[in-house]
Amino acid sequence: MLLLFFSHIHPPAVDGGSAIVWNLRNYFESRGHSVLSLATNLTSTDDFVKPQPPTNSTNLPKLFLLPIYRLHHRLPKPIFKIPPFLKFLIVSTKFHPDYIIAGPLPTTILFYSLIIRFFTQILSRHKTQLLFIPCYHPTDSAFSTPLIHFLLSKTDFIATLTDSETNCLTKLLPKSKTNIFTLGAGVDSSLLIDSKTITFPQTPHFLFLGNFAAHKGMDTLLSSFPRLSSPLPKLTIAGQPTLDYPRIQKLYHSLAPEIKRQITFIPKKYNQARLIKLLDASTALVLPSRHESFGLVLAEAWARGKPVIVSDLPSTHQLIAKTKGGILFETGNITQLSETLKLFVANPKFGKTMGLNGYKYTKKYLTWDRIGKWLGSKLSSSLQ
Repeated sequence: MLLLFFSHIHPPAVDGGSAIVWNLRNYFESRGHSVLSLATNLTSTDDFVKPQPPTNSTNLPKLFLLPIYRLHHRLPKPIFKIPPFLKFLIVSTKFHPDYIIAGPLPTTILFYSLIIRFFTQILSRHKTQLLFIPCYHPTDSAFSTPLIHFLLSKTDFIATLTDSETNCLTKLLPKSKTNIFTLGAGVDSSLLIDSKTITFPQTPHFLFLGNFAAHKGMDTLLSSFPRLSSPLPKLTIAGQPTLDYPRIQKLYHSLAPEIKRQITFIPKKYNQARLIKLLDASTALVLPSRHESFGLVLAEAWARGKPVIVSDLPSTHQLIAKTKGGILFETGNITQLSETLKLFVANPKFGKTMGLNGYKYTKKYLTWDRIGKWLGSKLSSSLQ
């Protein structure tokens, strides 16, 4: 198959939505499919509004990095500069992909994907189809606009990450002929630990992983941590800073000195080796997000046999029900989160069974090899 992959930022700096696109890209390229890729020439969604030097450095072949217009007002982003985008349209027309695989929302990637499909079909007379991965947040108003729903209804396929997302979009797009199905998300098989070597630290150590965006709920985590009894556990917060990071730092500096001594910030991107080290040293992963379509860090924690403590959202509720790999708490409920953390502090091996449950489920269902193979079969049969 000829496949065009398209997202808003490119590796190695990815968020959850773009990571799914690029992991699928890597899978299909490794299986001998012809691949073309497109992204902005930026490394963070913050760069859409905050001036940063663009980058052209990447280890991905056949990747086109296009410049964007700097827009500081509230318009959908990114907006590609017109001349470079028109040149790419010519490239994509000559490539005539069988499928465009793109995402996520609420970026303009959906709009541009439809444009690329239109011109490819018209100019090359090739039946290019669009598979869009929205990573839809039903609890986020930015996703629930009539325009987004209209554009989604014009795609050929919508690949969701959970059954709850599939059900949500099926109800939102009742008249659409789009094929909506649950794809799932996961981890590279190389991240899976040998289950016999899973260990837990003697001193409880909680871990947050992800970009430092406002919806990730780090304020809930930092507010719940002082409610734990002495001796306090450790807490590591690791990931890519965003424009919200100064607010999180201000909250951190307002804590008592004895609390701050137990908290470590690692405000930088991490590779797989660093990810493994952080997870293996932890008691449990904490994800207090206000919005998640899946939460790739959950699968990463389970791949290392670690339990998770996560906000009760439609997507995470379903994942915990299927995996039995962790505990849910009411989204934004500081008291409930602190009480859940206390269970792990009282017994460092409290989550051992949950971690093993998550590991078994991830190994069986949540690897890119399995997901890519299933998707490849579905796409191939659609071409026939």
